Amino acid sequence: FKTILRARLDKGTQLKNSHYKTKIYLFLLLAGLLILKAGAAQADARTDYLINMLKTGGSYRVKVQAAQTLGKIQCKEAVPALAAALADKSDPVVIAAAAALAEIGDPSVIENVRSAKKKASSAAVKTQLATTLRLLKSAAPAAGEATGGASQGSSYLVKVDAMGNSSASTR
Repeated sequence: FKTILRARLDKGTQLKNSHYKTKIYLFLLLAGLLILKAGAAQADARTDYLINMLKTGGSYRVKVQAAQTLGKIQCKEAVPALAAALADKSDPVVIAAAAALAEIGDPSVIENVRSAKKKASSAAVKTQLATTLRLLKSAAPAAGEATGGASQGSSYLVKVDAMGNSSASTR
């Protein structure tokens, strides 16, 4: 009788333990998902903060730092604020905003950059805006080719002459 009772108790304990293990695994999974979601929310809060600093920062240094950071993290949500910063009265802010837009590579702001370049008086600002314009224009066809290039038929150009093969021909 003791053996049967002990066997039933052990089996019940195993069932309880496996039930608790399942609950623990589910809890850990849920906690992990919540942490991931909180991390994404924190990232959004940080980018929102940087965008706000770009728009309302009291010092040009704050705006420059915000623009540089937004460019480095390639924050597409910041494109409208960076485009608006092209009209800032401070040349360093305009330069930083233009550089950030170039890093993000969104060709939708080409007209904003063109307009800012026409209004710019500083040589440094004009140079950065010209560089940004060039980079954005080169990004625009690449984005169009990604969607429409395959339907027109593919053609490849392979050039090997840079490697010293003078007998290679291109097609």
